[in-house]
Amino acid sequence: MMIALNRSHTVAFTVVVGAGLSIILCYFWTLNFGAMGGAWAWAVGYAVIAILQSVLLRHHWMQYEKA
Repeated sequence: MMIALNRSHTVAFTVVVGAGLSIILCYFWTLNFGAMGGAWAWAVGYAVIAILQSVLLRHHWMQYEKA
Protein backbone atom coordinates (compact mmCIF):
# COMPACT_ATOMS: atom_id res chain seq x y z
CA MET A 1 0.00 0.00 0.00
CA MET A 2 2.75 2.45 0.87
CA ILE A 3 4.62 1.73 -2.34
CA ALA A 4 1.42 2.42 -4.28
CA LEU A 5 1.25 5.80 -2.49
CA ASN A 6 4.81 6.58 -3.64
CA ARG A 7 6.22 6.09 -0.13
CA SER A 8 8.87 3.52 -1.06
CA HIS A 9 11.56 5.38 0.92
CA THR A 10 9.44 4.93 4.05
CA VAL A 11 9.07 1.22 3.32
CA ALA A 12 12.83 0.92 2.89
CA PHE A 13 13.38 2.72 6.21
CA THR A 14 11.05 0.39 8.11
CA VAL A 15 12.63 -2.69 6.55
CA VAL A 16 16.13 -1.52 7.52
CA VAL A 17 15.05 -0.81 11.10
CA GLY A 18 13.22 -4.13 11.45
CA ALA A 19 15.99 -6.14 9.83
CA GLY A 20 18.67 -4.46 11.93
CA LEU A 21 16.76 -5.19 15.11
CA SER A 22 16.13 -8.74 13.98
CA ILE A 23 19.80 -9.42 13.24
CA ILE A 24 20.92 -8.08 16.61
CA LEU A 25 18.23 -10.00 18.50
CA CYS A 26 18.91 -13.13 16.46
CA TYR A 27 22.56 -13.11 17.47
CA PHE A 28 21.93 -12.69 21.19
CA TRP A 29 18.82 -14.83 21.47
CA THR A 30 20.44 -17.67 19.52
CA LEU A 31 23.35 -17.63 21.96
CA ASN A 32 20.99 -17.78 24.94
CA PHE A 33 18.02 -19.81 23.69
CA GLY A 34 19.28 -21.74 20.68
CA ALA A 35 17.37 -22.10 17.42
CA MET A 36 14.05 -21.19 19.01
CA GLY A 37 15.52 -17.87 20.15
CA GLY A 38 16.59 -17.17 16.58
CA ALA A 39 13.12 -17.94 15.30
CA TRP A 40 11.54 -15.60 17.86
CA ALA A 41 14.03 -12.88 16.95
CA TRP A 42 13.05 -13.01 13.29
CA ALA A 43 9.37 -12.98 14.26
CA VAL A 44 9.93 -9.88 16.40
CA GLY A 45 11.81 -8.20 13.54
CA TYR A 46 8.97 -8.78 11.09
CA ALA A 47 6.43 -7.62 13.68
CA VAL A 48 8.39 -4.38 14.09
CA ILE A 49 8.34 -3.89 10.31
CA ALA A 50 4.58 -4.44 10.18
CA ILE A 51 3.88 -2.15 13.13
CA LEU A 52 6.09 0.66 11.81
CA GLN A 53 4.54 0.46 8.37
CA SER A 54 1.00 0.50 9.72
CA VAL A 55 1.72 3.46 12.02
CA LEU A 56 3.43 5.42 9.26
CA LEU A 57 0.67 4.57 6.78
CA ARG A 58 -1.92 5.78 9.26
CA HIS A 59 0.05 9.01 9.75
CA HIS A 60 0.31 9.50 6.00
CA TRP A 61 -3.39 8.79 5.55
CA MET A 62 -4.41 11.26 8.26
CA GLN A 63 -2.02 13.92 7.02
CA TYR A 64 -2.67 13.88 3.27
CA GLU A 65 -5.75 11.89 2.34
CA LYS A 66 -8.43 12.80 4.87
CA ALA A 67 -8.65 16.56 4.47
